[in-house]
Amino acid sequence: MTLLTPLGLLGLIGIIVLIIIYIIKPNYQQKVISSTYVWKLSLKYRKKKIPVNKLRNFLIILCQILILTAAALILAEPVQVIKQKADHREVIAIIDSSASMRTETGGETRFERAVNLVSELTDDVMGNSGTVSVILANENPSFLAERYNGDNRAVLLDELSLLVDDDVCSYGVSNIESAIVLCEDILEDNPEAEVHLFTDTTYKYVPKKKNGDSVINVVNVSDEEEYNVAILDAYSVYEDNFYTFYIDVACYGQEKNVTVNVSITGANGDGEFQGTEKDYSHSVLLSRDKTKRIVFINKDLYQDMESEQEDVEYYPLEYDERVFSYKEVFVYIVEDDSFQDDNNFLIYDGGKEVVKIMYKSPIPNQFFPAVIQNLRSIYKDKWDFWITEIKVGTEEPDQGYSGFDFYFFEHEMPKKMPTDGIVFLCDPDPNRAPPPQKADFRVEGQYHWNGNSVYLQAEDDKHPLLNFINPSTISISMYNRITYGSSYTPLLLTPDGKPVLAVCDEPDAKIVVLGFSVHYSNLAINEGIAVLLYNVFEYFMPSTVSSNSFEINEQITLNARGRELYVSNEYDAEDLMVFETFPASFTATMPGTYTLSQTTFAGKPIEEKIFVRIPASESNIWDTEDALGNPFKEIEAIDYFNDLMKFVALAMVIILFIEWWLHNRENG
Repeated sequence: MTLLTPLGLLGLIGIIVLIIIYIIKPNYQQKVISSTYVWKLSLKYRKKKIPVNKLRNFLIILCQILILTAAALILAEPVQVIKQKADHREVIAIIDSSASMRTETGGETRFERAVNLVSELTDDVMGNSGTVSVILANENPSFLAERYNGDNRAVLLDELSLLVDDDVCSYGVSNIESAIVLCEDILEDNPEAEVHLFTDTTYKYVPKKKNGDSVINVVNVSDEEEYNVAILDAYSVYEDNFYTFYIDVACYGQEKNVTVNVSITGANGDGEFQGTEKDYSHSVLLSRDKTKRIVFINKDLYQDMESEQEDVEYYPLEYDERVFSYKEVFVYIVEDDSFQDDNNFLIYDGGKEVVKIMYKSPIPNQFFPAVIQNLRSIYKDKWDFWITEIKVGTEEPDQGYSGFDFYFFEHEMPKKMPTDGIVFLCDPDPNRAPPPQKADFRVEGQYHWNGNSVYLQAEDDKHPLLNFINPSTISISMYNRITYGSSYTPLLLTPDGKPVLAVCDEPDAKIVVLGFSVHYSNLAINEGIAVLLYNVFEYFMPSTVSSNSFEINEQITLNARGRELYVSNEYDAEDLMVFETFPASFTATMPGTYTLSQTTFAGKPIEEKIFVRIPASESNIWDTEDALGNPFKEIEAIDYFNDLMKFVALAMVIILFIEWWLHNRENG
């Protein structure tokens, strides 16, 4: 226990005064009493075996002394020491590790400057017996060193040196707020610890202490000569059978006239022709810290536009410059600026995978080919549909059909089930051909309701093949009663529980069986069959990724059409990620091209590429934020001591009660 006001103990003088009062106090009392009282009192004393007057008087005096002692302690402010003020300097250094800290001047990056300043600060503080903590502020800030003293001086300086040697500075956005939160535990233990933030961001407001000092000392490591020309984003849009290219550029720190270059590889190629090379370029004046959009557009579309926008510049493409497909678009700016990592951009979404579709029916109609043509329009940016219709009377090859991604059989079944693609069987009529080998189902005959129609119900309405389909609105008047093997999952049932739509999703078999003809259903009217076919493509042939470009540290969701998907980057061939469960996800921490490779269940190799870019916000190397967080609280007595006054006061009240009770017993 410690006393904050020791002079309060002068209150103990009251004990001396109390003793003096008892010394000079008369030890008798003059009273007028009746004679009978004396006899009663005499009898009372005779009955008592133990005299208690002296003990009671002693306890009363003791209580009074304790009351005076408690009062003196309250004046002296008793406390329990929790912690003591540091007798040495303590520093917390936060190093911003965002991508913009890679901005370079004279061969030295901002990050290197920050690390060097922290090293100098460490030397100074530890040289005077101080304590240093270092926080590396990236996406997930952490302590590089926590409360290191002079004994760890060499270790910390080596760790700081490795930050530069190992190129630890990230390519993403730093979470400065989380880094500041990490300071709170140290500041709670030592509120006098200094916090220094080494960054390239300007903050309009930095919290202040009551004495006017800044809570955090912000050290800006930028150089006033630095500037950055950046490609913030680039993408293509398929418009009027040709691609239009949109490119967002900006210059931070200066006004510059730059040339935006576009180099296209594999332009206007298809499944057989590899395409040609095309190059565009456009000079543009970039105002300081302003974004401008450059659009390379079909000349015919440009002529139809009403007006141009101030922050948009168009470059009309002549007929021989137009592109309807491509393998890769490389957008770049040649500029010796301070930040080179955002001077190029790659677009990969112009290459269309060829999807071969086969249609065969003994009674062909235009309905299903029309639905497939509609799907071709829906997937025009993703796939190039090649449709082959097998003529009536053409014999099936002895080895069976092969070489297609999607097989569509209507009113009949193949002799051998194809194994290299998705098989869709519509109205598999057993009178025309028996079920093929290894089909794992048996057709037992046709069934109808005497010209009446019934509505279907779902066995599993959550299955992806039933997306956007309401089974209760689908009516049929005739169907093929089919018994399915264990490899099939029933999806749609008749009112009496007989399956009319089932799917087989095995590693070596992708089969959908629709057990009735659209001629005996309302599917053609309510567009249900078109939705079903769309769901079949989405389910069995999902897009590997949702886009061709992502930002650093953005979660990328992956799907596959095979058992495994391999992801590699252009920087490290050994850094290969393998995914076997889908959907999967990963986060890219390095910018550049990532290659996604897989072999479909049908044995078809597929390779796709995505571009991972630096966040556009990091290209602004002269960024300004509104306010900085506050990890600090003002130094109060409670930060160091636990107040014991309430316990002393409680004891004083208890003793007062005891003293009062003893007085009552004395007079009773």
